[in-house]
Amino acid sequence: SLLVVYDAAAERPTIRVRMIDFAHIFPIKDGGVDHGYLHGVAFLESCLRTTLSRRHQQVGGAHGNISAINGELIKVEDKPDQFDTEVAFYRKVWGDGTSPDPLSNVMPRLIRVNEDASPRELVISDATRLVSQGYETVSVMDIK
Repeated sequence: SLLVVYDAAAERPTIRVRMIDFAHIFPIKDGGVDHGYLHGVAFLESCLRTTLSRRHQQVGGAHGNISAINGELIKVEDKPDQFDTEVAFYRKVWGDGTSPDPLSNVMPRLIRVNEDASPRELVISDATRLVSQGYETVSVMDIK
């Protein structure tokens, strides 16, 4: 998924994009091109045109399971297998935090996983805060 953030109040908004939501990752069998990802990026243009024309503010996820609180995004588990995959990916990229994978430059920071919560919660840095400083109105799209 791509997280797209822009100032909805701006006449010609600057658009910032980050890769997020790694619950659906898988290795490419032939080592070649990920055509599904490229299709998603190509689809981005029409989504941006539609969303930018509406000029509204939004934050959320496709499943309504994401909330933003005090600079953190809390993603509540809705499908255990996908949740486990996403958590494993964040842990692999961020490791112990001392030498994260270069991919960490384009994704939110892993803060913690609330394993004792029911359902479990993935807590990551609020990427909208990272890319929206100085904007009055921020809109976000999570593009699949």
